[in-house]
Amino acid sequence: MFNNDTTNPKGLNNDRVAFRMTAEDKMVLLAVRDLLRPKLPFVTRTDIVRIALREAEKALREQQQSFEQPRT
Repeated sequence: MFNNDTTNPKGLNNDRVAFRMTAEDKMVLLAVRDLLRPKLPFVTRTDIVRIALREAEKALREQQQSFEQPRT
């Protein structure tokens, strides 16, 4: 039987994540967290993922809008 449980066994503030993180993903998240810690001392990996997803969605919307604009 296929196990579709996407929770992190150690827990990311008991939030569920929609993907499995590779070791490289985790290293990037930890590096970003270390950079953000001086200004945001309580930032978590979950917060970083949410910020990254929000920024990616914003960039995608901007890209789609640029394609939709008529060319002169």
